[in-house]
Amino acid sequence: MFGPSALGHKKVLNETLFPAKGALVLETISSFGLMFYYFLWSLRLDLYTLLKTEKVAVALAISVFTSSLVVPAGLSLLLKKYVAQENNVAKALPFVGLSQAYTVFVSVTVLLTDLKMLNTDIGRLTISVSILISIAGFILSVIMSIVLQSQNGNILTVILIALSVISFVLFITFTMRPVVLWMVKHPGRGSINEICIVCIFVFVMLSGFLGDIIGQHFPMGPIIFGLSLPEGPPIGTSLMTILDTMCTAFLNPICLAVHGLKADIFQIDLDSTCTICLVLAAGLFTKIGAVMVSGYYFSISMKECWVIGLILNGRGISELVLYNLWLQSEVCMYVCGSLLNSISKSFNAC
Repeated sequence: MFGPSALGHKKVLNETLFPAKGALVLETISSFGLMFYYFLWSLRLDLYTLLKTEKVAVALAISVFTSSLVVPAGLSLLLKKYVAQENNVAKALPFVGLSQAYTVFVSVTVLLTDLKMLNTDIGRLTISVSILISIAGFILSVIMSIVLQSQNGNILTVILIALSVISFVLFITFTMRPVVLWMVKHPGRGSINEICIVCIFVFVMLSGFLGDIIGQHFPMGPIIFGLSLPEGPPIGTSLMTILDTMCTAFLNPICLAVHGLKADIFQIDLDSTCTICLVLAAGLFTKIGAVMVSGYYFSISMKECWVIGLILNGRGISELVLYNLWLQSEVCMYVCGSLLNSISKSFNAC
């Protein structure tokens, strides 16, 4: 309502309602809210238990990730080549196709929690598959950055990128996590005190800051830190009690409002919308089909495969963040563009 889609459509009114100084404050609060939002939902999951899965989860994850990476991206390249469209839409279309391969487990976890399916057999299998796909997507992003640097011929930079990511994960796992566990067990005999809570909050912000420094998206740090901590008492239960209200009722709505303030429905074109929806539909049915093909081999009922496929297509605030980061980050767009150009050249050669 206050963005360019309604009241803010007039420039004078927009500058009066949201001056540059106030927009900066909202953006900052939104970033903090995102970090704690990702941390909270990552903390709810027991990564060790979820990754102790049977080969069915691995097979489903491989099938879904490879299919949703190839089919929508290939269709978007075909549409870009053979269908006349605006220049901006033609540039954005391959990125929309590539984004269908990303299944952020946070969005899937929120959806399963709302449906009260998180602790069911289907829910646990879906979460395991989504985490494996998220790991594959993260590895793909790192590889894309390394490939870009290797094309520039700077081998030292490539090595530093790989070492920085590995060191970052090891630092969270073997430094931040042991410090938090020691603070919980040592002074209070298993109870969490205020100093420990403040320390965890500082670690959440520090992990986001370090992730941004090494060239990754800042939510990556809080996600890894949240997954490294135990989800049960005393840490998980106490933090969920404290953070749930703050994130759900205050920080998360501000983050959504910031994204809404950037949306302008007057820039939507009907022809462009149909083209993009075609790519999105291809990604949706590709994921469902990939689950059904793999599920049939492992004797999973088609009804359960359909449900798993639909849930894996769930979208939320994580995807809003992904698209906005791609929109604002010229480096990420250049990396994705280099990869898509390589794919396009290979496609044309075939």
